[in-house]
Amino acid sequence: MRADSSSFHSSAKDGAPGTRPQVGGWLSTGDGSPLAPPPRSRLRWVNAVLWRAGTALFLGLGIVNMYGVLAIDMPYNAPYHWVGRWLAAPLLLGGWLYGWTQRRYFIGHRQVSRGRFFFCALVVPPMLLLFSGGPVSLVNAAFPTGETVRYEGPVTQLKVTGGRHKGHVVTLWDEKSQAEVRLETDMGTYGGLLASQREGHTPRFRRDMRIGLLGIPFRWR
Repeated sequence: MRADSSSFHSSAKDGAPGTRPQVGGWLSTGDGSPLAPPPRSRLRWVNAVLWRAGTALFLGLGIVNMYGVLAIDMPYNAPYHWVGRWLAAPLLLGGWLYGWTQRRYFIGHRQVSRGRFFFCALVVPPMLLLFSGGPVSLVNAAFPTGETVRYEGPVTQLKVTGGRHKGHVVTLWDEKSQAEVRLETDMGTYGGLLASQREGHTPRFRRDMRIGLLGIPFRWR
């Protein structure tokens, strides 16, 4: 019996079949001994699901963002100010955690290239922030509060932004809030304001908007 017992412990130490391998892994037992990592096939399957789900989410956000930006008019960059205030930390943390799981569980087992890890950790979080403006605009506009706001006052600046797809931005001094407000307008209205300004006049601009669920003024284009 002693010989059999010593033989069993010797086999366990050498990592014989049927024993618990004493190698680093994902989890550990109650006595602190590490469990073996999952098989490579499982790692490959989990990684494929995560990557495809992340890619689908990324593309979906891009499409929704484009629709929200084109369909809803808001004070200039207002949705991105809201995103920066409330969503920046969760999105950046989520992107970092995703990149960390790629490095911790997949790169170490040669299932993911280091390039994908750096892409997930450094590029994805800022892109998620950029693609969140449209969804925020849609959520805000889908549930209006019933309140309205009017921006009205003299125009202080006229500016054309963008490259191929230009935006026409009007900066006015809102007489009610006593603050500058930047609003986008169509090319015809912008041209009329610019012509009046060139003639030496101080043009005035007015726009009525509704207040949405997130407290951001908006109107459907």
